[in-house]
Amino acid sequence: MPALPHAEVDCEELLDRPFEMLNSDQWQLLREYEPNLDLVAA
Repeated sequence: MPALPHAEVDCEELLDRPFEMLNSDQWQLLREYEPNLDLVAA
């Protein structure tokens, strides 16, 4: 089971939380987070 999609969902949820509510493990996840953005030029 790949861990990356699960990590992306967790990070997206963490970004919606107030920063003061995050613990050190959650901050580490956010520091390593690289959003998968499929940008398309119009």
